[in-house]
Amino acid sequence: MNIKTIIFQCLRDLYRKYLKKYRYIQILVIKIYNFYNTIIKFINYLLLNLKNIFAEVPFVSMTDYIKSNNIITTTIVEPEVIRIIESKLFPSKLVSFMKKQADYYQFPKIFISDVRNAKVAYYSNLVITDKAIIRHDLYNLRLDILAEEYYARAKINVKSSKICWHNQEANGYLPEAACFSDSCSPNYAHWLTEILPRIYMFANIDKYKNVPLLVDKEYHENVLESLKLIVSDIERVKFLESGDIVHVDLLHVMSPTGYIPFKRRTSSPEEHSHGIFSHTALLLMRDYLQKSINIITRTDKLKIFLRRNSHIRSVTNEKIIEESLVKQGFTVIEPEKLSFREQIKIFSQAEIVVGATGSAIANMIFCKPKTRIVILIPEFANTSYWYWQNIASAVGNMVTYVVGERDDNNSSEVHVNFQVDLTDVINAISD
Repeated sequence: MNIKTIIFQCLRDLYRKYLKKYRYIQILVIKIYNFYNTIIKFINYLLLNLKNIFAEVPFVSMTDYIKSNNIITTTIVEPEVIRIIESKLFPSKLVSFMKKQADYYQFPKIFISDVRNAKVAYYSNLVITDKAIIRHDLYNLRLDILAEEYYARAKINVKSSKICWHNQEANGYLPEAACFSDSCSPNYAHWLTEILPRIYMFANIDKYKNVPLLVDKEYHENVLESLKLIVSDIERVKFLESGDIVHVDLLHVMSPTGYIPFKRRTSSPEEHSHGIFSHTALLLMRDYLQKSINIITRTDKLKIFLRRNSHIRSVTNEKIIEESLVKQGFTVIEPEKLSFREQIKIFSQAEIVVGATGSAIANMIFCKPKTRIVILIPEFANTSYWYWQNIASAVGNMVTYVVGERDDNNSSEVHVNFQVDLTDVINAISD
C-alpha cells in the first residue's frame, strides 16, 4: 500500500466517522470531490485527444469476440424470464406519470469466457486485448454511457464502434485469474446486486476453486466482510488499486448477473434500461449468505424505517415521517452504521421496510417474500424509476413507491432533495 493510498484511507475514515454528519461539511466535501473529478476528467480528455487517431481499437461485445476468436465458454445459468411484480404508487394521481413497464423481462444466460493475453484495469469491467477492447453483452453502445467514458478514461466512437483507452500499459502480471473489477464497485447497491453475485457464482465452481480473483480495492469494512463470507479463502482475492492494470495469460470473464446503465447517452426515458437482474444468481447468493449467519426467528413483527444520513437526495421532512412511524411501532435503523451481517439479519427479519431511495434499499434482496417495501422517491421524469422494482421482482418481492415533490423543480439533477406527504406514507404502509 503506497503513501497516497494510506493518506486517502485516513482522510476518508475521518470524514465518515466524525465529519459526514455535519450538513455543510458534507456538501463542501462533495463539491471538492466533484471539482477534483472535473479536473481529472479534463486532463484525461486532453490526453485522449492528443493520442493519434490510430490508437483507436475495435470496441466489441463479448459474444462477437467469442465468435470471431473461437473462445471457449462455459454456461453457468440458462436464460430466464423474470415476471415483474407490479408496484403500487402513492399518490395514485401519478400513475400516468410513472409509465407502466412490460409484464416481464428476459435475462440472458450467464457464462464464463476464457480470454487469453488480456488486461484488466482498476475500476473497469472492460477487457483489454491486443485485437480489441471487449464490453459485456448487456451494454448498449447507442444508449448507454460507461463510467470510463464519462470520466474520460476512454473515448468511444459510437458510429465506428471503436474505443481509445487512456492507458493500456500493464504494471502487474498473473498467469491465470478471473476479473471482477467494475466502475460501479464503490457503490453498495451495485456491489450487492451486480458484482458480489458474480463473485459468488464463480467462486463456488469446483474447477475454478484455486483461480485468483481480481477485485477493486475497497476499504469499507462491509465490502470486505461480504467478500470474506462469499470467498472462503480470502487469499484468492487480488486487490486492484488506483492505476493498476494487470496482464493475465488466461483470463476467466463471467458475464453479468445484473446491469443498470451508468448514464444515458440519449434523453428518451422510454428507450433506456431500468436494469435487469438474474433471478438465479441473486437467490443463490442470498440463500448462501443467510445460511452463513445465525438468523433468529422473531415472534414479533419487525417494522423498520431507514434513516438516511446524507444531505444529498435526502427527504427534507424525514424527521416528521420518522416520528410518526415510531409511534406506530417502527424501529429506526441507520444501515451505514451496521455491519454487513447485521444488515442481512435485520432485512431478513423485517415485515415492512420504509426508506428513501438509496444504496441501503438494495438490502431488500434479503427480505422474505411478501415483505412490504416502501420506497420514498422524488418525482422526476428522466430517472430509472423501475430499478428497485426490477431488483425486487428478481427475488420475488414487490415495492411500493411514495413519490414526493423536489425541493428545486427547476433542477435537472437527479439526486435532488425532496419531500413526501406524510399522508401518502401512512396510506402506503396501511394499504
